[in-house]
Amino acid sequence: MEKPFPSSHSGVKDMQRFFHAMIFLWTLTILAVLLASHVSAEGSGQMTGEIILTLESNASQILPHQPARAPTTTTGDPGMFRMKDTATLKVCIQNGRASVGDVKREFTLIGEEDLKTVDAKTDCTPIHPTRSNIDIRRPGNWHRGSYNWKFLLMQPEEAKKKYNMKLESRVTITPLVRPKTQEERRERKVLKEGMIGGLPMGKYKVWVHTETLVAFSGYMRSESHNVCTGITTSYFEQFLPDDPGNNEFSKINRGEHSTSILSIVPYRKWPLWGSWEIDYDPSGSGGSNIIWEDKKSSLYVQWSFKPNDPCQKLKDMIENDLAYAEGYLDRATRQKPMNKYKCYVDRWVYERLHGSPPPSGALDCEKIPDGDGKKPGGDRENGVGDEIWVDGNCNLMNEKPYREKAKRNCTPEEIISGVLAHEKTHVEQCKSDRARFNTSNTEVFGDMEVAAHLVGIANMLQSLKRLCPNYDTTPYEIRMESINRSRLKP
Repeated sequence: MEKPFPSSHSGVKDMQRFFHAMIFLWTLTILAVLLASHVSAEGSGQMTGEIILTLESNASQILPHQPARAPTTTTGDPGMFRMKDTATLKVCIQNGRASVGDVKREFTLIGEEDLKTVDAKTDCTPIHPTRSNIDIRRPGNWHRGSYNWKFLLMQPEEAKKKYNMKLESRVTITPLVRPKTQEERRERKVLKEGMIGGLPMGKYKVWVHTETLVAFSGYMRSESHNVCTGITTSYFEQFLPDDPGNNEFSKINRGEHSTSILSIVPYRKWPLWGSWEIDYDPSGSGGSNIIWEDKKSSLYVQWSFKPNDPCQKLKDMIENDLAYAEGYLDRATRQKPMNKYKCYVDRWVYERLHGSPPPSGALDCEKIPDGDGKKPGGDRENGVGDEIWVDGNCNLMNEKPYREKAKRNCTPEEIISGVLAHEKTHVEQCKSDRARFNTSNTEVFGDMEVAAHLVGIANMLQSLKRLCPNYDTTPYEIRMESINRSRLKP
């Protein structure tokens, strides 16, 4: 039996709903197409950013000073505790989500004191109703306290590799005004998927959480002298670091008038987090804010976001790899022992790119212990930025984690392709002559690195010409020709 036709009233309502739905879908489709075409013309549709979160703390009188019963004289350096913990996070925003790529932590701690207090006088007269034979000692009792503390911090990537621990770094960006209706939510989703900068313009709340490993090292000492008895009592505690996961324990030795303690303090997770509000602009935005503060501590943040420019990133990477190719050709660095060779190349490249030597304590190649330049498993030691490599058995290592991290850093696919072309050149070098590939000879090692860098650069240069046809690549090509001549005819 056929169903009856709907009433004229219900038919009109159905047509209205259908018409409104079509208009809505048509509008969103046109909007998405326009946004997508704008993205392809202007950039990658991604936003790159940097967030710097800093915690500072100042405190005095870390050690409790003994109260004086008479006027005292104080000498030495008064106690002051200063701490500064900074986390720098590279952020990629795409399709409404923020991901964290590179994370760097800097931790400085000044915790020192060496202070002595001496009473002007001490009454040593025995307690007796007559108080005969008054005994006043000048100077009187004294107390000395000192400490020297420091934190040992591991960079998050180093901590993950060394201890295989899961250390989290997260950034979430949520709108302060959320869409209320289903149509508003659908419209926001389309906007996020096509918007340059990964998010529509508006007010957002940013929440950051990052963690690494820290250990505690140093000592604390206290001495008190009683002029009446002539006895000096002492207390000394030393703190030493240990691997994470081990139990914290103390070994105590007690003497008649002394106590000494050895405390073992394992590395432990050290978090840093905060949240604040921002005015987000897809064309670029930034600012700073004090998240909280009191008399002794403050937590503040600086941030900046800008549209991801694959052309600029490609140019920067080509410049970097050209410098490394030239560094591996440098005759002076090739005179260094193999275990320090890559470090000296890193120093050479740093000076070439920055115009000055690395900061004090960075890339201190002479502190590297003697060795053959290989890891325990036979793999060659990595240098700065080596997150993907070829092992001694010709296997490409760490490709999946490298790709995942590259995506979190908004790294263009063209750079990833160039890096893989470089590493696959090493795979072929290894397969053609494994003994030569695993050499400890800096001349051979340097030649293979130069060859691999040139392959990767050529790959990225081709991408640069395609993506950025108006950019003059002649200077890069001239440098490549010069490197090739030096490599073939040193």
